[in-house]
Amino acid sequence: MSLMIYTLDLRAPFLYSPNLFIDPFSQVIYEEQVACFSLDKETAGTIDPDPANYLGPLLFTGAKPDSENLTLDAEKGCSIPKGLYLFAQLREGPERDLFTAMAIEVQKEGLWRRLDLEPIVYIRTLKEETELVTQVLRPIRSASGQQQ
Repeated sequence: MSLMIYTLDLRAPFLYSPNLFIDPFSQVIYEEQVACFSLDKETAGTIDPDPANYLGPLLFTGAKPDSENLTLDAEKGCSIPKGLYLFAQLREGPERDLFTAMAIEVQKEGLWRRLDLEPIVYIRTLKEETELVTQVLRPIRSASGQQQ
């Protein structure tokens, strides 16, 4: 897998309507959807984590509120907050093994750069023209210990 990893300065949050789809790796049903996984603190800081045990509990899922069935409720919404991220994407659908491999590569890059990464990872899936795009976003902590 040839993966380009970038630093992304997200200036405004990506906002989503909460959605209770159980498996973010199943069929993509919205133009844009997101899922957030927690990572074990030890796993989140190792250079060679076990892919089978890498992803922790699913924290939330959401979809872009662009259809008549989805609305954005600021109090119940979920988001990818503004701040700094390590970011990578591939023009492929969201498969668990692929996403896990991408997330591990992003983590390795962060460790190599000596960045302090948050122990969570986002998967964002988009439909662009006729293709699916899978993105990995891993938050970088600021010097104050809070995500920017």
